[in-house]
Amino acid sequence: MHLVLKITGYSLALFSAVFLLVFAALLFDPDQAERINIIVGLMAMLVGTLAGGLYLVRAGGRRAAERSEKRLLQLAADKGGALSAEEAAMATRLDVRQCQKLLDALCRQGACQPLVTELGGMRYVFPSLLSADEAGEHPLGS
Repeated sequence: MHLVLKITGYSLALFSAVFLLVFAALLFDPDQAERINIIVGLMAMLVGTLAGGLYLVRAGGRRAAERSEKRLLQLAADKGGALSAEEAAMATRLDVRQCQKLLDALCRQGACQPLVTELGGMRYVFPSLLSADEAGEHPLGS
């Protein structure tokens, strides 16, 4: 669905931008002086459709991010409540950098907490997803 929103948004924005340029050129045509109000009205309408297209592009991006977050949350639950960016990258189509960004965003939302391991690696602990056995072992679980 997010792909459809993005494609529709880009198409609408491109359509609007092209016709805005055409009507902007008509503004400077002396033969169109009596139609200036109509041209300005059409340009105002096209600015609205351009804004609508950009909104659809952003909405498609938000949906994709939400879907990725849910995928990471499910993966964390399957792994007992703790997850690294590398583990997430192996289990999804995302690269390590994208997983790191999503996990950091989940930290800012309060869904997880970062934990530096003894070897210096970064793991993200989801206290509400910790299993009963893991809750006692993790310093963040109790």
